[in-house]
Amino acid sequence: MDDERDAGAEGRTHSRTLADYVPLIVVLIAAVLIVSVVASGAAIYLFADYVNSLFNPEIPPNPVIPPRSCTLPSGFSCPQFMSLGRSGRIYLALGQVTGHDITVTSFGCNESSEPVPAPLAHPVAIANGKNADVLAGDSGNFVTCCPNVSGAACRPRIAFGYVNAGSGLTRIAYGQLSDTVP
Repeated sequence: MDDERDAGAEGRTHSRTLADYVPLIVVLIAAVLIVSVVASGAAIYLFADYVNSLFNPEIPPNPVIPPRSCTLPSGFSCPQFMSLGRSGRIYLALGQVTGHDITVTSFGCNESSEPVPAPLAHPVAIANGKNADVLAGDSGNFVTCCPNVSGAACRPRIAFGYVNAGSGLTRIAYGQLSDTVP
């Protein structure tokens, strides 16, 4: 296209033509094509995988069971909780920092709906800032909350009624437990 002068010793003139740029153009076109094919291939694969997951959800052969956990409202804790094996019963120690001593008078659990607390055989007094066995342990109270199948998930919703020693009012607290039946 334009003539360029080579500043060499002999002052030669060299004219560049389109043919001189063909290898560079070919390499650039090939790079653009490769990038677009790879990008569109990845996009197609991701879209196909998404559509497949809509119609064929993968169910793992061994569903992941969350680790032992206990979720309670503010002021309460579960310093110890566990499924007691194939009996379906649970062991539960409650801690509380509500500002007053309390007495736990009822307890209920259910895996599928909101639990309704039933009276405990032995109400359990818990001083403010302390823990006490509410189910099993030293309490003498036994409640079945979990399936009686070894290895099964135990995820009951719980509710317990308590009397606040400061006000004399009866209240109900709700929570969630999670464990695996040993």
